[in-house]
Amino acid sequence: MIANLISIQAARRGDARRWTYIGQGAIRIQILISVLCCVLFCTQSSAFEFSVSGEFKLHVAREHSGQKSEIGGSYNVTWKDCEWIIRSQGFDEGIDFQEDGYDGRYIYSFSSFETMVNKMRQQGKTVGVNIGESIITHGSIPYNTDEINKILWLMYASSCDFSKTTTNRFPPVVSLSSRKAYLYNYEQRADWRVSDQLPHLPLFMIFYSNGRFLHWNDEDAGYMAGPPTESKWNAPYDNGFTNSILNVERFYHENGYQIPKMASFQVYAPRTIGGLNSNDVELLRSYSFHATNIMFDVAIVDFKPKIPGVALVTDRRFERDEIPIYQITYKCDAQWLTDEQVKQLPEFLKAKPAQLVRINASRATSDLRKTSSFRRTFIIFTMVSFSVASIVTLIITTVKSRQKKNKTLKGQQ
Repeated sequence: MIANLISIQAARRGDARRWTYIGQGAIRIQILISVLCCVLFCTQSSAFEFSVSGEFKLHVAREHSGQKSEIGGSYNVTWKDCEWIIRSQGFDEGIDFQEDGYDGRYIYSFSSFETMVNKMRQQGKTVGVNIGESIITHGSIPYNTDEINKILWLMYASSCDFSKTTTNRFPPVVSLSSRKAYLYNYEQRADWRVSDQLPHLPLFMIFYSNGRFLHWNDEDAGYMAGPPTESKWNAPYDNGFTNSILNVERFYHENGYQIPKMASFQVYAPRTIGGLNSNDVELLRSYSFHATNIMFDVAIVDFKPKIPGVALVTDRRFERDEIPIYQITYKCDAQWLTDEQVKQLPEFLKAKPAQLVRINASRATSDLRKTSSFRRTFIIFTMVSFSVASIVTLIITTVKSRQKKNKTLKGQQ
């Protein structure tokens, strides 16, 4: 399957169209048409919206301890003007639902486990007041959520990010590297094709690992001190391999719009034993999706998930500040806090001086590494220079000795 999809993509790339414009007048007409089409497309795009719901199945090929080999659930995705909200449920017995929303600035993620908390309370067990957990991050790509919602984002809500992509690299929705690698702009090489119909979603996509995986020795806090360590996979996977594949098989078509109806997604990894070549990868998980209902009239105004009670929040919205606060943790009750409200919290005020110390320590370590690197370079340069000088001196001495010997022999003759 991998080889077939790669061959199809290569053939599609080779079927590029070439246009020739004859005369200056034709060029001007073409430019005018292009501008008009652009205006028309932008108008349609800004007004386009949809909501889709359906079912999914997850098959775990490599069975993990305590995890079922097949899991089923439902999903709902709503998209409007590049903002979106994604909700899935049924994939985890301990979680009622996972919901992620992008309001044009931040991604708000909420995991509800209210049913489990209420059950524990009925059993007389001591539990906390929160009925869910949340994380707030920058950007439009949901890195910090469950895998199922990342795939749903790629299928239904990624069009605005594809429109900004100018290379053949894209942030992976599923990766064998650290989940926090995205903080250092981690991307993978990929092949894909997007639909030429609104909202221009991917028809298929193949992600490739470059044979390396990124990680920190301290996965919890290492990312705050510096970039991740890069390690190689064992041969034959150290030169790269196929990591995951999205294939949309059927679509909804209506008024020039094309929305995925049936799709599959596979996740691959190097074999632990006996890999024959880089294409001999192991299937870890496979997903199948079937949309059962779609609407093109969206009533949602606020794309942040609703919080039904007290939630424990991990807030990373300030990680890009000049003096970044990588994360703070606090509780909120039934509503999200604004930037200004968070900045007044004791947790935020306490984190500022601690983070400044951490940054200074990180910079000092970085300067130390630079100094050590300079010293090492200087020593190597000195040793090489001395060796070269010695060799040149030896050559000159040898040449002069031979010349003197030749003159002596000529004088004797």
